[in-house]
Amino acid sequence: MAQVNYRLLKQTEYYLWDRFLMKVGNASIYQTRDYYEALKILNWDYEIFVKINEDNLDISTGALIQKKRVPLINRFVSVVNYGPISVDDKEVQPFLNELIKHLKNHKHLFTDINLLNQYDIDYPRLLNLGNNHTFILDLTQTLDTLFSNFSKTFRNCIRKAEKEGVMVRFSTEESDIERFIEYYEAMINRKQIESINTIFLRQVIKNLLENNRGFIAYTTYNGTVYNMAVIGCINKTARYLYGASISHPTGLPPMGQYLHYEIIKELQNEGFSTYDLGGVVGKEVKENDPSYGVYKFKKGFGGEFVTLTKNYRVIFSKLVEYLNMSLIRPKS
Repeated sequence: MAQVNYRLLKQTEYYLWDRFLMKVGNASIYQTRDYYEALKILNWDYEIFVKINEDNLDISTGALIQKKRVPLINRFVSVVNYGPISVDDKEVQPFLNELIKHLKNHKHLFTDINLLNQYDIDYPRLLNLGNNHTFILDLTQTLDTLFSNFSKTFRNCIRKAEKEGVMVRFSTEESDIERFIEYYEAMINRKQIESINTIFLRQVIKNLLENNRGFIAYTTYNGTVYNMAVIGCINKTARYLYGASISHPTGLPPMGQYLHYEIIKELQNEGFSTYDLGGVVGKEVKENDPSYGVYKFKKGFGGEFVTLTKNYRVIFSKLVEYLNMSLIRPKS
């Protein structure tokens, strides 16, 4: 009889997690160590909790726990992103019970769990924090079928960009990481929008590209780079992670739609099965919502609207429970 345990991996065993990710269909970039090693720049640490067969060291279910120590009180706050993941859905519920027990016993004040939508949590101190949604393109369809599902405006924009000589390039070069950061900082300053820490951003892109888990795509027109995108890849799934651009002078052909059209073609050529356009706030977004422009752009590609996660705060401290109940009204 095989000996199976729920436990933390030792750091010398982290290669087992990398091996496990390669056989899980619903793995994402947010379960890679590339992402969590970069988060150390922002003073987050991580650990890996798994169900493991000790005889052959095969992991069947697991979760990466992003954690930060709270100063002075020797307690932690933590996050589980897009997990747990498993080779067998039936294992997830008992695994969640063991995961919560582990967090409770190891001085966590609370844990935010972005739980994959097909699962659920049963715990008495629980806040519902909403959902994560996205549009996903099925790349097993023909390119003609995908193109026909784009909005009429998008199809016209793509034809115009192609006709006027817009080019799309793909890169894993470090020089293009630096160019992306430069464009990202310029875009943030120009649009005055909320931004990601660029030291972290540079590191996570570097990690992904070095480990063959992504690439940078960019448009050029008359020798100038205008739009850039970072794509994360794992197994046969791809996700649009980050974008950046410089200001477009009046009269330039449209480029954003064409950039993603060429990304789709590249992903299909490489055998990818899905392309996640990177998240939207909901299935319908009002025009006066600050996120409407992003929503409209992503919806224009005709992908399937998908609710990826149910987001919960699992509370292990009575004080945190009181503060959260006072400040956050749980959704029904």
